[in-house]
Parts: sequence; C-alpha cells; structure tokens
Amino acid sequence: MAWIKRNLFFVITILVALGLAGYCGYLLLATMGDNAKASADYAAAQASIKELREKKPFPDAATIKSAQDDAARVQSFLVDFRKPFALFPPPPKMDDRQFKEYLLKTVTQFGLDATNAGVQLYPGYEFGFGQIMSKLNFPPDCIEPWTQEMEEMKSILSIFYAAKINFLEQIQRPQVSPDDNGESFTRFSPITNQNGVVTPYTVEFRAFSTEIANVLAGVAASSNCFIVKTLYVSKSTVALPQVTPEQPLQPAPTPQYIPRPVMREPSEDPFAPRGIGRGDRDFRSMRRAMPNPQAPTAPTPVGPAPPETILTEVPLFVTLYIDVIKLKPLEAPKAAPQPNQPRTRTAAP
Repeated sequence: MAWIKRNLFFVITILVALGLAGYCGYLLLATMGDNAKASADYAAAQASIKELREKKPFPDAATIKSAQDDAARVQSFLVDFRKPFALFPPPPKMDDRQFKEYLLKTVTQFGLDATNAGVQLYPGYEFGFGQIMSKLNFPPDCIEPWTQEMEEMKSILSIFYAAKINFLEQIQRPQVSPDDNGESFTRFSPITNQNGVVTPYTVEFRAFSTEIANVLAGVAASSNCFIVKTLYVSKSTVALPQVTPEQPLQPAPTPQYIPRPVMREPSEDPFAPRGIGRGDRDFRSMRRAMPNPQAPTAPTPVGPAPPETILTEVPLFVTLYIDVIKLKPLEAPKAAPQPNQPRTRTAAP
C-alpha cells in the first residue's frame, strides 16, 4: 500500500494504458467485423456481376439492337391491331342552322332505316333528341358532342337493324347539356382513361333469342370498338302481334239445271183449242199440286283443320349496356439517343 502511495503516478499511468489498450482492442474487433461484412458484400457483388455476364442475352450492342427491333414489331402490331377498330368521323363545324338541319335529317334517317329493316318503333320516337328538336339556338360547346353522339348511335343502331329485332323500346345516350334530362339518358357519364374516351349507351328492345344472338355477333364483328358491359334478359310483358292462319276459302256449289218434266194428257176433243179440254184442266190442277223439283246440292268441300299450336315462343325484353371506346392516336416512337461523338478541336487560324 505504501508502495502504491510512493508510485501513485506510475500506477495511474498503467491503469490508463490498460484502458486505452482495451478500447483499442474493441475498435480493432469492430473494424475487423466491418471489414468482413465489406468483404462479403464485395464477394456478392462480384458473383452478381459474373452471373449477369454469363446470362443471355447480355446487354451488348447486338442485344440492344434486337430489343429495338422487338419494339418496332410491337409498334407495328399495335397499328394492325387498331385497324379493325375504326375511328368515328370527326364532327363537322356547324352553326345553329346547319346543326338544326343535320339533327332533323339524322333523326328522320334513323326512323326510315328502322322501317326498311322491319323494326317497330313507337310513333314519333325521336331517339333521345326530342327536347332539342324544337329549339332554334343551341349552346356552341354542345353542338360537337351532340354530333359525335349521333355518329356513334348510327353505328349502334345499324347493328340492331341488321339483327332484325322486333321492337326498339329506346336508346339512352349520355347527357351533354342541362337540357338533357329524362328517361332518354343513361345515368353513366363518359370516362377518359389511358386508352381513350369511353361513352356508355343503353339499348332496350324486344326480340327472340335468335335476334339477341345476332346482336351480339354484330357487336363482335363491328369495325368500331364496342364492348358489351351487361346484358339483362327478362320475359316481355307486351306480346308481339300474332299471325292467325287464314281459313281456306270454300268453293261455292255449281248450280245444275234440271229441266222440269212436261206431262200432258190429250183432251177429249183432239180438235179443241188448248186449255178447253177437261184433260188439260185436270193436268194443270195436278201440276199445281206437284212439288217443284229442286236441283241436288253438291257436297261442300271441307278445308284442312288449322294447325295446332304446341309450343309458343315468347318475346324477350332485353336491356343492353354497351360502351363505345374511342382510342387515342398512337404516339410516334421516340428516336434512339445517339452516342456522344468525341469532340475534335480545330486549330485556330
């Protein structure tokens, strides 16, 4: 104890040296751990680089050119893919008078096409444009959307007319202006997405199962981009006009002439004038008493019995929700970046 007091400074120095040595050992161990971790990461990176180099295709010049060729083929496929989905013609620029004439002509043509196709309509049906038919002035920003809807409805109605449906109840279109309200308008609004503009329509009609199949086939084969979203089918509560088979006409009996027999008895006086002898008087009285012979009646031909109805097909009431998609035009492919060319320095004159 006395030695420690005499060598206190030396003892303190030794203790400090031991503490520093322990701390340096701790730092050495921590550094060795970090070094081992860095070595493991380096080995993993080396293995990843080796794996990438050994993979096929390797991102060299030939592979990059092959990827560019594939991108060109995809672009060509998209162009060919869009060909069946023809775009609708752009609406022309019209003023109020021109749009009024175009509206009347288009609605009238819709009705004439239905009549020519044998499709029944309600009398005076105006295809959802009845509220603006009587107007003379129209909002300028609504003329173009209305014209676009008429072009789309023309393509939709052509499918239903070609399918020979029995009765077109109504076609509902999206609202364009505040004046468009009522049952002639669908409750859905157009949607714009990454592919283009989606315009919803609703068509209600009455038909049989064959005509419904023809409608779906027409939508699938259309040159425009139509998508059937929902199809509701129920039994129609309104019967279609029934065709009653006509009864065959029965030919009238042919009259036959049968001469009446002449019965005459000679009179007592052969030289007496007619009607004086007693025999003639008796003959006339007997003739009045004889019944008048009737011509025999020919048998009446009986026509065939009317056909017996075994199975009666009932018309169906169909509600079809269909979306019209107007695709966006394809963007031009971006040019590949050119590699940087080394700059050459020209000597100043």
